[in-house]
Amino acid sequence: MVCIRTPKYSVSINGELHGFFSSGRGIRQGDPMSPYIFTLVMEIFTGLLDIQTRRLDFRFFWCCKPFRLSPLFFADDVLLFAEASLPSIELLKDGIDKFSNWSGLVPNLRKSEVFLSGGSFDLWQDILNKLGFQMGTLPFRYLGVLVICARLSKADCVSLVNSITVHL
Repeated sequence: MVCIRTPKYSVSINGELHGFFSSGRGIRQGDPMSPYIFTLVMEIFTGLLDIQTRRLDFRFFWCCKPFRLSPLFFADDVLLFAEASLPSIELLKDGIDKFSNWSGLVPNLRKSEVFLSGGSFDLWQDILNKLGFQMGTLPFRYLGVLVICARLSKADCVSLVNSITVHL
């Protein structure tokens, strides 16, 4: 936790370090320790979310239910899946808040999005208000891959394949 909450940085000018200053927001992407610390800290977050998703009020998103899948972690992003119901969202929010209080890491509200399908407009508003995130639109792409519940077709992958083959 000391590495997360209290990193200090120095500026190198012409190969010489000049002073130290504290980070106002914790460890930064690009720090050599960042991937290791992210992995360790996300293990704690996974444990907290696992506890929350085992509660009786939690309902998994329908295609995640057989696997009891709620969080997915990629790079420095987190994808959470749940049924669009207030009890499920409140449990996820409680897990996020517990993790934030423990770690000092908080979601960036300008970059965090909720993707909803089904349910009423009022339910959507309640969920957005509860989480404080922006509304995203479905389907969406993550790391160049279309995120949908159905099996990806060849057409869904064309842009990804094209972007990979351009760099070969």
